[in-house]
Amino acid sequence: MRRLPWALLALSLVLNGWLLLRGSPRGAFAGAPGATQPAGSAPAATPGVAPRLDASSSGLPGGTVPAPRPAAGAPAGPEAARVAALEAEVARLEKEHFRALPLHERFEKSTGGPEAEARIRQDLEHALRAADVRAWSLACRGSVCRLEILTSDDRSWQQPFQGDADFRRWVRGLQLAVGTPRTDPLSGETYVESQIHLEVRDEPDVLSPELWRLVQAFKSSSALADCTGGYAEKGSYQARVDLGTQGIAVASAGSLATGAAGRCLEDRLRAAVAPLAGGSAAGCTDCGAVAFVELVSPPAP
Repeated sequence: MRRLPWALLALSLVLNGWLLLRGSPRGAFAGAPGATQPAGSAPAATPGVAPRLDASSSGLPGGTVPAPRPAAGAPAGPEAARVAALEAEVARLEKEHFRALPLHERFEKSTGGPEAEARIRQDLEHALRAADVRAWSLACRGSVCRLEILTSDDRSWQQPFQGDADFRRWVRGLQLAVGTPRTDPLSGETYVESQIHLEVRDEPDVLSPELWRLVQAFKSSSALADCTGGYAEKGSYQARVDLGTQGIAVASAGSLATGAAGRCLEDRLRAAVAPLAGGSAAGCTDCGAVAFVELVSPPAP
């Protein structure tokens, strides 16, 4: 994020330039220490009391009262617009920079809050029981949680833990750091203390399990045979399916992708996942799903 320091410097230069252009009022203020008042002039205004302005003595045609001047030091006009634009850009860059940090750094820089823990705790406990993890602790700051677990010198817990569907629907990102095995001098048992950082969604991801089911049904269908003339056309087809609030996006690749067979397969794939476009995805503000397809014609025996 090298743009961030330059944005801050630009904002500082604009503000300093505005202050220099505005300058200071000429002469001493009336009533200020050391200020002199010419003989015969009106007495200085009492500090804190606005002087009465007589329209007939304003010195302007028709006794027009001059409009009040903007408060000293407040940017106005084009300068104010430029300052506001720079402030918005700095805020955007700071947010992007924070989102790009590793999860453990985001946890350290965030403030506490029970909301994320309340959302994830029930399904997390279920996933840990399924993985036979009995010693653990959880702390959450903002949308990032740190889970510390104690297990035997065996990583068999990782697959059932990370594969728990109810738990995964709340997790946008996961960072796992497995510690060094240690041996208890009293019991002789070997254990490992692992640390997991999780980014917790505001809403559960309801799309991924259903998208996975529809994609598996497509791969098991007759689409490949139909689109390649009974596997007469040989080659490979890969696709990435992105599903979210904006609809369905399919990106195709492989030797079959650019020909008639590839277009046929993409059409059949879009039709297979179409039921989700206006269903579960509607109104989902914090979820999205990605699935991958890989087909080879003819398929392996």
